[in-house]
Amino acid sequence: MSQALLLVTEEACNAIAQKANVSAYQSLFSTVQFDTGIDNVNLKAPCVISAAIEATPEPPDVPSVGNYVVKTSIIVKERAKKTTTATTLADTIFRQFLTGSIENDLISNAPNYFVHHAWVDNQMSGQEGKMWVSQLNLNIMCCSTQ
Repeated sequence: MSQALLLVTEEACNAIAQKANVSAYQSLFSTVQFDTGIDNVNLKAPCVISAAIEATPEPPDVPSVGNYVVKTSIIVKERAKKTTTATTLADTIFRQFLTGSIENDLISNAPNYFVHHAWVDNQMSGQEGKMWVSQLNLNIMCCSTQ
């Protein structure tokens, strides 16, 4: 069950990320790639990767209840370039997840999926070679409705 929730969570996050308007960024560089899974963290910039890392039963001692907290990372890799705009690709993508309706947004982008609550764990950024890598880490308390 938890493996299925990981995959559904990745797909829902990927669908939300793809709704961001990245046309201004693409006009400076090339097409932004969107993908899922921790196996794709080696993609070259510009890219957005939605990766569900682990699912922990909630409450922890009763996995049969079916509720899980899914640790999820939204990873954005972009090339640095001097521009007149202060908005980065990461800003544009992360804005899609930092809304008051994130639970409903996740539910509407995945079949047979219910989200009780979603919250930001932390956000990190740094340089990886010639790329800027930003990561938004979320905790999503969810369950399957099947």
